[in-house]
Amino acid sequence: MAGKRAKSLIALGAAVVVLAGAYVLVKTLPGGGAAEETPSPAAETVTLYECDKEDIAGFTLDTAGESFAVNVDRQETTKDDGATQTETTYTLAGYPDVPVNDANAGNVLTNVSSLQAVSIVEDKTPADLAVYGLDPAAATAAIDFTDGSSVQFYVGNKTGAGNTYYMMKQGDPAVYEVKLLYANRFSYTREDMVKTDVLPAINTVAMERLLLKRAGQPDIEAAPYTTPEGQARIGVSGFKVVSPFTRPRDIDADTLDTFLQNVAAIRITGVASLDGDRDQYGLSEPRIELLETDADNTLHVYFGDDIGDTEIACMVAGYAPIYTVDKDSIAFLEEIQAPELADKFLLLPMIDDVKGIDVTVGGKNYAMTIERRTEKAEKEGEEDTVVETFFLDGVEKEDQAFRDAYQVLIGVRADTFSDDPAVIAGEPVASVTYTFVPQGTPPMTVSYYTYDTDFYGAALDGEPQALVAKRKVDAIADAMTALEESADVTE
Repeated sequence: MAGKRAKSLIALGAAVVVLAGAYVLVKTLPGGGAAEETPSPAAETVTLYECDKEDIAGFTLDTAGESFAVNVDRQETTKDDGATQTETTYTLAGYPDVPVNDANAGNVLTNVSSLQAVSIVEDKTPADLAVYGLDPAAATAAIDFTDGSSVQFYVGNKTGAGNTYYMMKQGDPAVYEVKLLYANRFSYTREDMVKTDVLPAINTVAMERLLLKRAGQPDIEAAPYTTPEGQARIGVSGFKVVSPFTRPRDIDADTLDTFLQNVAAIRITGVASLDGDRDQYGLSEPRIELLETDADNTLHVYFGDDIGDTEIACMVAGYAPIYTVDKDSIAFLEEIQAPELADKFLLLPMIDDVKGIDVTVGGKNYAMTIERRTEKAEKEGEEDTVVETFFLDGVEKEDQAFRDAYQVLIGVRADTFSDDPAVIAGEPVASVTYTFVPQGTPPMTVSYYTYDTDFYGAALDGEPQALVAKRKVDAIADAMTALEESADVTE
C-alpha cells in the first residue's frame, strides 16, 4: 500500500513539473491566448527606441480617430546665481490659449527617449497584423525632431498577459511587447493633454474676499471690515458678511470653515470644450459665480448648465477651456443662505461705544446708563484713564453686576434664521434699545414677539431676523431682576 502511494506522489510531481515547464515556454498569443510568464526584474529588455529628449520638437497622437499635435518649445534662462537652465513649455496646436498638462506632455517625451520592449513577439511583420490590433493601429504616435526627421509608433491590442501591449515602430518589421505604461502614454487623448488642476488653493486664514453670486438669489459677500470713524462698533470679527445685510455682520467661523473646505474639495473632472463657447454651456449668464482671494491667489470660477446627469459646465478665470465638475460637489453653493454664514448673535455692540440701554421685559421698564469721565495722566507719556460709572434707573450699581446683565442682553443667539414677517406678528413681549456714544450710529432695537410655545420671533429695528428659544428671552427678565436687586453703590 505504501509503495503504491509513493508511486502516485512521484507521478503527480512529475506532472506538475511538466505543466510548469509548458507554462513558461508558451508564447504570448494575441486575442486572449495563453499568456507567457511575466519577465522577472532580472530579465533583459529590448531597446525599441531611444533618443535625447532635448531633440524632440513636438508630437502628434492619434487615438480612436482623434488626432492632435503638441509643440515643444525650449528657452534658456538665467537663474539668480548666474547659472543657466532650460525651460520647456508645451502648446496644443490650434489652441494656443489652452493650458497643457505638462506632466502628460513630458511623459510622451520620456517614452520616446527610452522605449523598452519586454520581448520581440514577431521578428518579421506577420501577414495578418489585425490579430495584434495593428491594422489599423489602436493609437499612433508621430514624433518630430528638431533636425526635421520624424518617427512613428503604433500601439495595438492588449496582450493575453493583460499588462502589456503590442507595438510596432515605423520602418521596423518586428512586433514588440511593451509594458502598459508605454502604451498608455502614446494613447493619451486631447483631453488628457489639457491641464485640469487649475483651481488655486486659497489661504483661508488670510482670505481677503469671498463673493458668491447666484441667479435668483441675493449676492453673498464677505470681506475685512473696519468700523468707519464716528460709528459704533458692532461685533468683534474683522472679517464680516457685508452683503446682503443692511449692516455688516460678524461671520460664523465654523460655518465659514465648512464652506471653505467644501470649496477646496471641488475638482475638475474633465474638459467639455476647448473653444470656450459660453452660450452653448450656459456660461454667458452663469447660474453661479464664486470668487475667493487671498494675498497671493485668486479663485474665480463660473458654473453654467448641467452636462448629463452628474456634471456641470464651468469656466475658470484666466483659462480658455470649458471644464466639467461633479454636480453634487457644488450643491452647497446653491443651498447656503447668507444668514447661515453670519454669526448667530442678534446684535453684539461693544460696551465701550454704548451710552444707554432701555429694556422692557416682564411688564417692567428698565433704564441702564453709563457715564464716563476722563482723568488726565499724572505723568507725561502715560495714557489718560476713562472712568465708567454704571446706573440702573438712575441708581449707581456695581460694575460687575451691570456687566453681567449686559452680557445676557447681547448674548442672545438665533436658533433659526427667518425673514418671514409672520414671526414678529402682534406686539413685542420684550425689547432692548441701545443708544451709542458715536453720533454716527442711531439707536438700535431688538424686539421679541410670541411665536409658539417654544420660540419667540426676533426683529432688529422692525425687520424679522430669527426664531429664538423662549428660555433665552426669559433669561433677560432674570438678569434685569438680578441687577435691580443687586447692591447699590453708596458714597
